[in-house]
Amino acid sequence: MVTRNDYALGLMNGDIGIALRLPWGSGPGSTRAERRSGSNAPQLRVAFLTSSDIRWVLPSRLQAVETAFALTVHKAQGSEFEHIALVLPDTDVPILTRE
Repeated sequence: MVTRNDYALGLMNGDIGIALRLPWGSGPGSTRAERRSGSNAPQLRVAFLTSSDIRWVLPSRLQAVETAFALTVHKAQGSEFEHIALVLPDTDVPILTRE
């Protein structure tokens, strides 16, 4: 999750990316040298879904990010998702109030 706007990359605070391991030289944003080498060593790219396409970014270019497997409700506040999974206890818990 991006934690600070990065205008050079077109990423904004709260944007969520997925890190993917791709075959070397075949991924989006591969350099000519990578494509020429023909090596099958994996490379890592981070995919950010935008309103019109997917933006691929090298992890080394990301400056202000937090890695996560899941987000808390508080951390996801203000984000928009098509689907979510929310894990709640089976019984009432005093801390889980509307506030």
